[in-house]
Amino acid sequence: MQQFQDVFPEEYALFQKGFYPKIKSKLKRTILSELEFLDEYCMDIELDMLIDDIPDLLKKFNLRYTKEFEKKIYALCGRKPYSINNNEEPYKPLLDEIDWNEQSLDIVKDDARNWLLGPKETYLENDKIVDLISKSNLHIEVKEKLKQTLDTATPLYVHNLLQTKESIDLLFATLDGAESQLLEKESNLSIKMLFHIAERDSTLLQNLVLFCAESFSMFMYNDDPVLRKNLFLKSDVYATYLENDAQLREIVFQHLMIEDEQWVHFLHIPLFIFCYASVICFNSDGEELKAFYPDIWGDNFNKLKQVLQHTSKKQPSVFYADFGFYHFKNYEWEGCMYRMFEELNPYHFNQTYVAPAIQRFLDKIGYEDDTTKVLNHVSISRLQFEYEESGIHDSSINELSDELCIIEHLGISEIWCDVFPPQLTKRKLIELKKGEIAQQHGDKWAVFIYKITDVELLKEFGVYDTAIKFLRRVEKIHTRFINGDYSQIKDFS
Repeated sequence: MQQFQDVFPEEYALFQKGFYPKIKSKLKRTILSELEFLDEYCMDIELDMLIDDIPDLLKKFNLRYTKEFEKKIYALCGRKPYSINNNEEPYKPLLDEIDWNEQSLDIVKDDARNWLLGPKETYLENDKIVDLISKSNLHIEVKEKLKQTLDTATPLYVHNLLQTKESIDLLFATLDGAESQLLEKESNLSIKMLFHIAERDSTLLQNLVLFCAESFSMFMYNDDPVLRKNLFLKSDVYATYLENDAQLREIVFQHLMIEDEQWVHFLHIPLFIFCYASVICFNSDGEELKAFYPDIWGDNFNKLKQVLQHTSKKQPSVFYADFGFYHFKNYEWEGCMYRMFEELNPYHFNQTYVAPAIQRFLDKIGYEDDTTKVLNHVSISRLQFEYEESGIHDSSINELSDELCIIEHLGISEIWCDVFPPQLTKRKLIELKKGEIAQQHGDKWAVFIYKITDVELLKEFGVYDTAIKFLRRVEKIHTRFINGDYSQIKDFS
């Protein structure tokens, strides 16, 4: 978010202003809830970091750090923020007094602040991935499908499996001898992968699914799939499924995680999500599921989406507001969870969760003429473009509500991902600046498309036609739902 504040100070200010009162009113309660959550899941490093950051967080929102609030923190955590309870010059021990194990932990904590928690997967370049596909023993048709997916990023779930050595190894082992049809449904591919990991043992597969479902809840709302190793080994999940089952323990550590002395890093997260969704879907009745859906995804602050325009491939990135409240903090996991429920239980999920979300979106843009709908859609999503000083289109940026996230995640339609005019003249940028539609920040120009009310200008930018195409796709699904057809969205053309 800091990069958006630096490059787009006006837009960031508007974004923050819109949510500032809500954030401020709930900040102390949110902090206490987060402290309780981190303590419950034994996330000691994150807990320590948050405790020490509390005074600064409150200060940014002009809130006082009171003795009463300090007592609540102490009651929850057993200590106060370091900057508050220790203003003395820190004691510097002699070399022979240093606990080097503790010093090593401090180094790890510093790494954690830079999101360097534990071992990582091995990400590969595209040319290396193509080479691996070509040299594999897969069917020729499967190879071509994988190469096409690598180029087009469709289907997304297969594209994601082609990014790391670990996921490619599992994918190739699963597809060995299989036809390309296996790639056409995410849940089927997940089952096949789990079956391969479980060595075709049905009892082992059942226990593996339960382990993955329960262990996912330990990190599903984190940024990364990482847990401290000693805490994982002491967890109820480990005791229930792995401690006394050597065979399951072996395949989990071999296929589903990498570890070092301090951390365990879970691999192949879509498999964990599939197991989590499966256990919920097949062990809950309709009313239980309807009540459970909102608890999974929650009511979130808007996210920011950026799409780079000047690269050979569109590269969307999603960012989260510094002080916004979010359930999922990983956009890929959030989307995978939507897709899994929609595949596993499409009629119920679409009727009770997706259809109401689409209805809320359509209510926001109104039911008047197309021009009004487009203007409302552009305004609500707060679309803006960024241009280089030369006038070359660099990127587009928009806000993502929960409703828009669902629409994108389920493949109903992408929002603002088209290729817009590649260049504007300096004269045009200056003209837009005079109309307070554009603003220059250093060597960048921000064009606030959401401020435009002239339909002809929106058409000139290509925004009008893109918005109409988006709205027609959403309305098409909405009409299908109204007619009682809640079948899987991807099967509908």
